[in-house]
Amino acid sequence: MFVDLVGSTGLVDELDPEDAQNVFDAFSGKCAQLIKQFGGYIARIEGDGILAYFGFPSAREDASEQAVRAGLAVAEAVARIRTPMGTSLACRTGIASGSVLVGEAYTSSGSIFYEVIGRAPHVARRLQEQVEPGEVAISDAAYRKAGGFFVCAPNPPIRLKGFRNPEMFWRVRGHRELPLRFLARDALQRCAFVGRTEELTVLHRLWDGARLGQGAAVGVVGPAGIGKSRVIYEFVHSVAEDSPHLVLMQGNTHHRNSPWQPLRDELIRHLDTATPPGGSRLETLTRELASSASAQEFEDAQAILRILEDGQSGVAISRPGEERARVVAALVRRLEALAGRAPVIVVIEDVQWLDDSSAEWLEALCRVVERHPIQVVLTSRETLSARLKLDVTEIQLSGLTQEDARAMVDLLISEKPFAHLDAQAVLAKVGGIPLFIEEYVTHQLDRVAARKGNGDGREVDPDDAPTTLMDLLNERIDELGPGKAFIQTCAVCGDVFDLRLVARTVGVDVDHAIAVISDLESRGILTGSAAVGDEFRFRHALLRDAGYSSLLKADRAALHGRIAQAMETYAAEDGFAASPEVLAWHFSEADEVEKCLTYRLAAAEKFKGQYAATESIHQLELAAAEADAMEEGGRRREWLVRIYNLIGATRNIFYGWGDQVGQEMFEKALSLTVSSDDGRSTFDAVRGLWNANMIQGNYPLVEVLTRQLSAIAARSRDPMMRVDAANANGAYRLWSGGFKEANASFQEALRLYGSAGINRAIGAQGTDPGVVALCLSAWNFWFLGDREAAFETIKAAKQRSERMQHVFGLAYSHSICASMWQCERNPEQALAEANQSTLIASENKSGMRYWIDRGGFLSGWAISFSGDRQAGITRIRNSIDSYKSSGGGQLLPYARTLLAECLLASDLLAEAEAELTQAGADLPSEHPYYYDSERLRLHGEVLIRRGYETEGAEALASALSSAEAFDSPPLRKAVLETRARLQRR
Repeated sequence: MFVDLVGSTGLVDELDPEDAQNVFDAFSGKCAQLIKQFGGYIARIEGDGILAYFGFPSAREDASEQAVRAGLAVAEAVARIRTPMGTSLACRTGIASGSVLVGEAYTSSGSIFYEVIGRAPHVARRLQEQVEPGEVAISDAAYRKAGGFFVCAPNPPIRLKGFRNPEMFWRVRGHRELPLRFLARDALQRCAFVGRTEELTVLHRLWDGARLGQGAAVGVVGPAGIGKSRVIYEFVHSVAEDSPHLVLMQGNTHHRNSPWQPLRDELIRHLDTATPPGGSRLETLTRELASSASAQEFEDAQAILRILEDGQSGVAISRPGEERARVVAALVRRLEALAGRAPVIVVIEDVQWLDDSSAEWLEALCRVVERHPIQVVLTSRETLSARLKLDVTEIQLSGLTQEDARAMVDLLISEKPFAHLDAQAVLAKVGGIPLFIEEYVTHQLDRVAARKGNGDGREVDPDDAPTTLMDLLNERIDELGPGKAFIQTCAVCGDVFDLRLVARTVGVDVDHAIAVISDLESRGILTGSAAVGDEFRFRHALLRDAGYSSLLKADRAALHGRIAQAMETYAAEDGFAASPEVLAWHFSEADEVEKCLTYRLAAAEKFKGQYAATESIHQLELAAAEADAMEEGGRRREWLVRIYNLIGATRNIFYGWGDQVGQEMFEKALSLTVSSDDGRSTFDAVRGLWNANMIQGNYPLVEVLTRQLSAIAARSRDPMMRVDAANANGAYRLWSGGFKEANASFQEALRLYGSAGINRAIGAQGTDPGVVALCLSAWNFWFLGDREAAFETIKAAKQRSERMQHVFGLAYSHSICASMWQCERNPEQALAEANQSTLIASENKSGMRYWIDRGGFLSGWAISFSGDRQAGITRIRNSIDSYKSSGGGQLLPYARTLLAECLLASDLLAEAEAELTQAGADLPSEHPYYYDSERLRLHGEVLIRRGYETEGAEALASALSSAEAFDSPPLRKAVLETRARLQRR
């Protein structure tokens, strides 16, 4: 709040300095008195101006409301101050709400005051410049929090001095007379009432008794926002047809030490309405009391009016002895008299804030209601026994059920169908607390509407909560005292936290931590079990957000660092399960980048081992962004190369080796390496590019990359690199039809693999090099004609994968085995192996696309040759489309050849020839391909069966030449058998 005295320069000019000082003192003294009375903190007095804070040093949910009340009181009081010249003073007041940073500062005299840095104080200062003398202006943010309590007039947005964007603000005209604070909220127009059937049933049952003269008192108890007021509102409206006399009162934190305040407010409202023009309050009260059992209605009326007179005169005292008892009895008899005319419902909100005098009257009333048609309904944030000296039936309100909360969210969203909100995400954020649901959802929907209106298509931040809620939550946290440090630590720990970890971070023993956290649990802030080792969580995410945001950034970062260090120590000493992704997050927030990156990569490896592709890649992408933000020099380049290689390798595993993004990552990694001597990093980047180009069928470049891998590995002492290089050379030779050279490379890989003692290691590409060597060696053995060695070797590959529980290796070995059975023309075995490979790949999160597509080729062939021709053909076609969309090219000639064989068996000769022609076009130009003899063999058969015997014979001759050039007995045998069969035919 900023208050500025109007015309101060003129006063100094016209008055004697001493008189001017007296005027300034009167002004500042009266302002300071009223600001403090309404809970404000005087930050600075500068002669003709005053700066004050509300909600400081502790947050208060009604800070904005009290600031506006103080502003109106100041304007009225200053207008009554007279100058020596007989003129009245006037002031302008600006009030703004927002988050600020508060720190100690010093005046010129050396005294300390609290300075704030933020937007709000500047807005408040500029707002008071926009209004007339005696007026109060409030910012739009302050209006959203407190505007319902006042009569306000909107002011069109204007550009305040020093601010870029126009500001909306409101001129406060006066107070709105509201019997209950709840009525200041406009939430009743937002959402229909849901749930609370049991609670309303209890209230109606008691009302049925009260109407028959057997009254009762009942309390609705629960934390702020749980829906106490809404339940009572719905109850009162549901019994409106019974025409009860309503007596509405409101406890107020500001008036906890003001005797009779709720009673005075209710009496003033009632008497001002019930007293006719020209009549008196005494006459009205006397008439009302005439139907009571007492004959002293005039004396009772006088006693009641005295508390009003005391309040009006500013002398608020609690009357001692008999006089006080007389006032209490008179107030009770007034309600008894009203009940003699019609049943009475007395609603008193926020009993926890009642002053002692009002509490004494309430206790006296509750003792007699059972003899009268009076129902007393109370609300309280704490158990009623904490405030009243009597037992009252309590209805404990908890959050809405999941079903009711979901219904409430759906109702709010349905009012603005253009906006999309995830109802489940909303409930995870706010839980089942009705106020939180209404405020949060409405705020989010308003933000969506505003962005749509501005043509902004960005998503609304789900963590953007309304300030009305955050103020309420901050007040709860500030009220915790020593528990506040615990809440802040818990909030930094995350959504779920361990009691011992919090104790270690805060620096207290476990027993003390149990006591504090148990208290927080009893207050409805945490939920869990107060046993050592058990996990706790916040009742809802907004509480955690409030605790987290209550820390300064530097303090928050330091706390993240302490928590991470405590987690490391805890894990080392007590076996605490410290998740690497959680440690990475803490070290990231603590700005300890290298430790963060270490744990990011550990988390990515953990998720990759669980075949969780999205989560693994997400951790690596976060690591890449954090490494890229490091200063040039140091280990920045080293980290980036390593991370890019890992992203590429992980994407290859899950999205196929032809994944374009994965290839780009390897290229970026390679561009950052200093030279080909850059060891492991260079090798991994080249290996990744080798995989990508091999899958794409880019054999000339694969040949170059194969030589690079061999050269890098030869200069290294790393056995893993040498095994990988041998496998790469063998694979290139196999796909090129050099089966004998390939066999030598695979045997070298297996020799190195066993002798180096790395027979359980998983390579950087996510494959075990031993399993790779066994799988490819097995298929290579088949092409060399050693069937027994082929099936023994693939069996060994399966067994090794099973021992390691390496799912990728299992998918790999079953797929290669299916290819071998297909070459054997055994559809039953081929189908079993292909299905097993596809099942393993599909069951893992995000799948392993390469093996799924490859399994589709083989299972389609097997299904077709098992009798269901069309189903098999369709499966192969679908798998080819999927494979092509992933960037794959290497297997296309192989897959099309399988498809052509199925079409040929179905006598679809033209389609078969088209597929074989396309397979030839898919082959690398001027480069041998291991399966080309099969393509030529089938093409020859198609041509002969279509009547082109000469062309067909030439194709078969080419097929035989290819098989003999590859020195593959099985391929040669297949061509000879086909030619003999066709000659017989």
